[in-house]
Amino acid sequence: MTTPGTHPAWLLGARGAPSPHNTQPWRFAPAADGRIVVRWDPARTLPAGDPTDRDLYLALGAAVESARLRALLAFVPLAFAPAPDDAPATVGTLVPGDDPDASPDDPRMAAMLDRRQTGRAPHLHRPIPTGLADRLTAEAARFGCGFHLMTDRRRLARLARLARAATAAQFADPAVHAELWRWLRLDPHNLAYQRDGLTADCLELRGAALQVARLALPPARMRWLSRLGAHRLLALDTGTTVRRSASMCLLTLAEQAPARGDLVRAGRGLLRLWLLAADSGLTTHPVSALLDRAATVAPTLAVFGCAGRYPAAVYRMGATPPPARAPRLPAAELLILGSPDRMTTPEATP
Repeated sequence: MTTPGTHPAWLLGARGAPSPHNTQPWRFAPAADGRIVVRWDPARTLPAGDPTDRDLYLALGAAVESARLRALLAFVPLAFAPAPDDAPATVGTLVPGDDPDASPDDPRMAAMLDRRQTGRAPHLHRPIPTGLADRLTAEAARFGCGFHLMTDRRRLARLARLARAATAAQFADPAVHAELWRWLRLDPHNLAYQRDGLTADCLELRGAALQVARLALPPARMRWLSRLGAHRLLALDTGTTVRRSASMCLLTLAEQAPARGDLVRAGRGLLRLWLLAADSGLTTHPVSALLDRAATVAPTLAVFGCAGRYPAAVYRMGATPPPARAPRLPAAELLILGSPDRMTTPEATP
């Protein structure tokens, strides 16, 4: 599964998975018998911005699927066995063998892992390929999810207004904004810029826009700007980006209060949807604010025409210029040493 001086394929796959604010919360405890316990680091969660852990469980599911697909390319098939929902800081175990959710498309999906990217730039004027929506719908259904694609300009404009309001509310929420600031990386000379978080390059911030971000986004200054109502101006860009999107996509579950295991499985499906997008030359970009603010959840579902379902993820999908690669933690830092019950990782290396 590995050779001296290298990391196993499954670990390299999991390392490249997407996560909210690029926190990379997953941690892995390999056992001598080939099992790999999948856990998370509580210090890398978002208790203010993701209080229900919805985004956390989706990210862990994406890491599981990324690990499984990369291992498949190395001819080391892995299956995922979910843990009970009350297991502390553990979502399940990767075990040697064929996964029940495996598909004949897995090798092609695995080949897309390095092509999948988050693209926050405005979409190019390129239509969504014919037939892609059907493929995405079918793939989502395999993981117990509904998939909804929107390209109608009027409804995109409605979503844009909701996204602008949700983003403004996040700027005005001291706890949520302070959490965002912790993961913002606006100085390329900071050692963390190459490790995790939301870098200026990935956020498409440069020139005057980057200077405005550096001046306006420190939490103490944002609290002052919010009292003046200026936070609404900072949210205008989100609204414009959504309104000009080639498409907006919504992933849903039937249960109003899905269990942790359901969300992890949905995260596996979500990763595969993003790989299918990459296979068509498209990037994806979560607009999680729409689901993170209670006031915009029901209106968002109404715009998509799927009231009564649980919204798992909402994101933009379209063609963009090649985006910057998000930084990644060293693979060794994702491993738990010793007993799987411990949360001890190797010392961080800048």
